[in-house]
Amino acid sequence: MAIDPGRAKCGIAVVDRKGTVLFVKAVENSVVVAELQQIFDEYVLNKVVMGNGTDHINVLTKIKAAYPNLSIEMVDEKNTTLMARKLYWQYNKPSFWQNLIPYDWRTTPILDGYAALAIAIKYMEAMDNKS
Repeated sequence: MAIDPGRAKCGIAVVDRKGTVLFVKAVENSVVVAELQQIFDEYVLNKVVMGNGTDHINVLTKIKAAYPNLSIEMVDEKNTTLMARKLYWQYNKPSFWQNLIPYDWRTTPILDGYAALAIAIKYMEAMDNKS
């Protein structure tokens, strides 16, 4: 599971060992702990990673207060917003009309969940490079 912390929202993504996306969502910070409980109830997690960017200390403190034994590894968030935009369009194919609009001009919804997915991908790629 990967978490993209933010001031108002957190992105959460769950992927399997092969990189298959199982869950992607953006949630308000006020409900992140409750959302994590639902994820823990549904999935068996081997690793939890979190981006080291915006407001990560506050989000980490909130999660650790609820789950003191949870081990969370920090991941550099550099370029995850750009990756999130690409991932959004990879998993949500643009319509015919959207294809007529240049990629950089397309509007996207909240990308926090896809930023979490980008964090998961960065972490998995780093682990593959260590092997």
